[in-house]
Amino acid sequence: MSGLDPDMADLLARAVPVTVQPPVRVFGATPVIGEATWAALHEARAWVVRSRT
Repeated sequence: MSGLDPDMADLLARAVPVTVQPPVRVFGATPVIGEATWAALHEARAWVVRSRT
């Protein structure tokens, strides 16, 4: 998930069970529009590459 405000990110991090697979990653909002989404996309692509090997 990307673009969440800090309070929502904290709430979600505490609410999601640790056993969720693959792990859920939260990318908090930044002052730059789209920055968190790009960071999430970059991480997702890296995860795909890692999972193929």
